[in-house]
Amino acid sequence: FEGEGWGKDSFSFKTGIFSGEDYEVKVKVSSEKKTFEQEKTIIIKVSRPEIYFYEYNNLDNVKFQKSILEFNLNAGENISFIAEPFFIPKNSVSRMDYSWKVNGDKTEKSEPFNMMHFSSEAGNLGTADVNLKIEYSNFLDRLESGFRVNVRKCLIKN
Repeated sequence: FEGEGWGKDSFSFKTGIFSGEDYEVKVKVSSEKKTFEQEKTIIIKVSRPEIYFYEYNNLDNVKFQKSILEFNLNAGENISFIAEPFFIPKNSVSRMDYSWKVNGDKTEKSEPFNMMHFSSEAGNLGTADVNLKIEYSNFLDRLESGFRVNVRKCLIKN
């Protein structure tokens, strides 16, 4: 792609379907009479789509400070998790289909689809594997990720 003339202050392009590709973009700027010329090259790295999970509660909303790989929960407590997909093509966002599973069992779908409510019963201790599959675009593209919830004895401090 080459462009010259007034108003050429932006550049758009489509990346390939495979992530991890690097694109070299070279920009050359000059004055009308060529008394000033400057050239710069940058490398644009294409990122692989990823899902990040965050804790959600009604008081603080989404806790974006730290994504979740593993979460500790006291027995008898409830918690909500929210999934945020990154690096999904912009034109695919409205067509994303979320499928949550806990220990391999599908959960019931409810809005918002990027949120999952997790309940634990008092006295029940153990771990649960939470997984999410997001299909997007023409449903040939998919993204999968997950995290572990450790349900432990309620710790009471005096």
